[in-house]
Amino acid sequence: MTATKKAFTLSLSLHTFMALSALWILSRAELSDHAPLNSKPMMLMVSLQSVAQTPLQMPSPAESAPAENLAKPVPATPVQRVPRQQTASETPSPAAVLPSAALPKAAVSPVTVPTAAAVSPAKTQAPIEEPKADRSAEKSVFYASLRSRIQQHLRYPPAARRRGMEGDVAVRFLLDPGGAIRDISVLRGEAMFHTAATLAVSSASGVKIPETLKNDFPNTIELTLEFRLKGNS
Repeated sequence: MTATKKAFTLSLSLHTFMALSALWILSRAELSDHAPLNSKPMMLMVSLQSVAQTPLQMPSPAESAPAENLAKPVPATPVQRVPRQQTASETPSPAAVLPSAALPKAAVSPVTVPTAAAVSPAKTQAPIEEPKADRSAEKSVFYASLRSRIQQHLRYPPAARRRGMEGDVAVRFLLDPGGAIRDISVLRGEAMFHTAATLAVSSASGVKIPETLKNDFPNTIELTLEFRLKGNS
């Protein structure tokens, strides 16, 4: 109930009460005319001040719209039922239909896992070579002595001495582990000295090779022989 309706009801009740009071007073006044003179009149003071009546305001259509909206029933939303999914246990499996005795058990054969040694071939250990001693200094000494030995066997050609000729001859030969010299050849030099150079190399055959150097032979050696007027016989 709104404030306007409450004010209207209060005003109506007040006016009704006032009207009833006026009727009661009039009825008492008539009775007092017939009452004895010594009776004291009863006075009743009633405030006839009326309550200011407020005009009744009708609600606007906009204000009454929510009430109408509330009065309308809201249709219930239909609930959709989701079909329950069938679990894996409810799904009949083909294996459950067959009796357990009908399923033959496969024979389990032991699996042999090859070891690492069987998979990869065994690595053959290479022979450990002993570090070779540095014999370069010893070789230099031996070749110097061999050249000096051959140089001592040089015989100066008489024709070259008469002419006063000098020269160098490069020779090549093979020296075996026993110290024998073979396969002698002249590489370069004056032709007048070739024969003398070959004879000198051949005369030096049988040289003694140190035991520490025998593993390096046979070996081909190249030497340069010098023919000088001074120092050669």
